[in-house]
Amino acid sequence: MAGKVYRHSWMVLPSGILPRPDIPALAAAARPAAFLALMCAEDHLFTRAEAERAARLVRKSYARAAVPDRCRTESFATSHRLTEEMLTTATDWLRAHLGGLPPGARTGRIEQ
Repeated sequence: MAGKVYRHSWMVLPSGILPRPDIPALAAAARPAAFLALMCAEDHLFTRAEAERAARLVRKSYARAAVPDRCRTESFATSHRLTEEMLTTATDWLRAHLGGLPPGARTGRIEQ
């Protein structure tokens, strides 16, 4: 991520995590909690190969913990953004794994 984070919301990252965060290890640490990763195949932060490698590592970790059904990673053919298809995927996943959506959660069309 070195040299790329300036194009992203770096302020949401915990202090000290840069310049070499182990994102797959952080994600895998969430197990057995349900985990969803929506990846963009044309993302400027990660190459497709990096994203696919990270997704494989997280899925393997969930499989080793005997909860592979609680982990979903999906790639979308887009640049770094949230599309309507991604929003629908996330909404369906939240309903399935959390028993619904939080009060006031938005669903439907994304405002352009």
